[in-house]
Amino acid sequence: IVWNFNGKRIYVYSEDCLMNTDREKKYSVTKSGRHFILHIKDVTLEDGGTYTCSTDTDEKLANLLVYGAPSVMFDPPNPIENETAVYQCVAKFEGQRKDEIPKDHLPYLRMFYTHDPNQELPAVEKSDSKRNIFIKEYKTAINATMHGLELGCKLGNINFNMNVTTFAALDILYAPRKITFEPIFKTYIVGMEITCTADGNPAPYIQWRDITGKERQGEALTITEDMI
Repeated sequence: IVWNFNGKRIYVYSEDCLMNTDREKKYSVTKSGRHFILHIKDVTLEDGGTYTCSTDTDEKLANLLVYGAPSVMFDPPNPIENETAVYQCVAKFEGQRKDEIPKDHLPYLRMFYTHDPNQELPAVEKSDSKRNIFIKEYKTAINATMHGLELGCKLGNINFNMNVTTFAALDILYAPRKITFEPIFKTYIVGMEITCTADGNPAPYIQWRDITGKERQGEALTITEDMI
């Protein structure tokens, strides 16, 4: 009994001897009666391909299709408010061409925001038939309220147990806003602390300037006599 992967010999069984020709010990074979079972350790995309089991008189083959975990891509990576951004959900595979994959083995990709996982984003299929890759693409206008939202990218198949989801947070750049100044009094006394805060990404730089022109940095400012 000889096992091959993409034409390369990986295991040989002769009489009572099992010989592993793979130095990294990625493969192993167990024998149960007349059955020889090939085990593949730490499966990666590169393990996708054609496996053959042959004897002196016969040969059987099987195509192993391996899917990689989906990934999320943003273009641009850090969109600015009021821009149009493109989100992509990408899944790679190895072992067969897309047109060779049985329909019931073809996966689906779903894109959604995690705060509303049942609402699928209206993404468009962008898969490249010449590459071993599935792509879903979603274009949207960007606003500051989207900053920090988490996008989910799910790879699944309804006919067999495959359900892998990857998450990525949106990093939206937007100008400072929601500036607050506390406490607001007509009169301030020495020793009192006042604060100024603002929302923005990246975090706004806050600078104070007193009547003498002296500048200080930071959200909090303690009033001193030299400011009077």
